[in-house]
Amino acid sequence: MSEQDGRPPRSRPVYGLPAEQAPAPPAPGGPGPFGQPGPAAEEPAWRPLEQPSGAAPVQHGAPSQPLPGPTGAPGRRSRRPGVICLVLGLVSLVVLSPAALVLGFVFGMGGLVGDAAEGPTPFPGESVSLETPANSMVIVYVAQADAATASCTAESDGSAALTPVPQSGTVTFGDGSTYQQVLGVAAHGDTTMTITCEGTTSPPAYLGPYGMAAFMGPLAAGIIGGLLLGLIGLILTIIGIVILVRRRRS
Repeated sequence: MSEQDGRPPRSRPVYGLPAEQAPAPPAPGGPGPFGQPGPAAEEPAWRPLEQPSGAAPVQHGAPSQPLPGPTGAPGRRSRRPGVICLVLGLVSLVVLSPAALVLGFVFGMGGLVGDAAEGPTPFPGESVSLETPANSMVIVYVAQADAATASCTAESDGSAALTPVPQSGTVTFGDGSTYQQVLGVAAHGDTTMTITCEGTTSPPAYLGPYGMAAFMGPLAAGIIGGLLLGLIGLILTIIGIVILVRRRRS
């Protein structure tokens, strides 16, 4: 288009020069470009928590004290060994030890108890001769009415020595007969034992012979076993109590 049209010529852009300054945007809450109220000021999305007056400040760092660990942590000791020792000790002390004593007495006195239930064997007269093995014993009885006047002795045929053991006491047997125990005789070897009683109005009687090993063996084993079990039970009981006390303190 030419200048003949009466229009002013257009200005060509000059590159590299700064553009004209644009009007600044209205401030929040201030008037707009044409006197209108501008946009309201936006509140921040996050606001710090206000602490009430007198309250302690909140610490956002690591806790000052460690949190308690879970139950059954590795450092906690178990009380099971102490309980086991205590239970075993009480069982051995209260149950096993008396049981050993009773069993030893029952097995040791088994033959004597059986004969006592049937009653003693009466003498055929004033005396009786018995084949007595080594380490055996014979017990002599007289009627209770003759206890004050009776006198009994035992003799060997000379092949083995005899050891008289004075006895006393009233015994009622299983058949209802009542006798007075007056003598016990032990033979140290195989022999023929002759027992004679004087001053009796009724025939004397005897029990045996009883082997000392069969009689004393189970009885001694029961006594020794009972004592050992009692001692072991006492030691285990003490150990169990000590362990439980230490576990409780720790």
